[in-house]
Amino acid sequence: MTVVHRLFLALLIGSLSAVPLAAQAPTGTITGRVVDSTTQQPLSDVSVVVEGTRRGSVSGPDGTFTIGGVPAGSQTVRARRVGFNAPPQILVVPVDGTVTTEFILDRRAVTLEEVVTVGYGTQAKRDVTGSIASVGSAEIATIPVPRVEEAISGLVPGVQVQTTNAQPGSELRIRVRGGNSLSGDNSPLVVLDGVIGADLNQISPGDIASVDILKDASATAIYGARGANGVILVTTKRGLQEKCASITTGTRGRRTRRSTSTC
Repeated sequence: MTVVHRLFLALLIGSLSAVPLAAQAPTGTITGRVVDSTTQQPLSDVSVVVEGTRRGSVSGPDGTFTIGGVPAGSQTVRARRVGFNAPPQILVVPVDGTVTTEFILDRRAVTLEEVVTVGYGTQAKRDVTGSIASVGSAEIATIPVPRVEEAISGLVPGVQVQTTNAQPGSELRIRVRGGNSLSGDNSPLVVLDGVIGADLNQISPGDIASVDILKDASATAIYGARGANGVILVTTKRGLQEKCASITTGTRGRRTRRSTSTC
């Protein structure tokens, strides 16, 4: 029993003495400086990290950095900053020592993804793959009708314009995507010069520059659930810049005819 106890105590002491040695791995320090390759000026706010570890630092106003507690041996160090690029460096960190390096960063144009402003009446080009019909002012002028609904009737395929009753001036019912609901409203969303919820009865056909009708789900996606029944985009006529207008006035009798021009 005495030999067994002695052997057990020896193993216990050996294991306890080995714990601090395993926990305290040899480390070193990395110091350096980061400069711009074009101006040779120091760069601040550059993130310098040791790959495969949690060790890292950020360069100061003078471009210098210090990373402590780096495991000894060969380490890969990388410097990163938006708009700059530099290849990684392989450094040999000495035990309880310091290794010094310098990163020279090259300016690099940052490539961003294409950003498209999506709003009422504007879509990304890749989204305009669905059915979109347009009616211009020239086509509307050929049909002498007092209402916009009657003007687009028959000019846009797939759009149904129906009367609710035979009374003159009665409401017209427009269906762009058919009847999707038995109890809900199947009327399309009307957008007048970017304003949602306009009433076509309040618009004169002579004031319209164009009417665009978005039919399928891809074209109406930017309007969400409100565009489930289709969207009618109405653009009214506007004044032209740097155009002269000629105004002619005259009366009968001995009075002369006058003509004025304004720009």
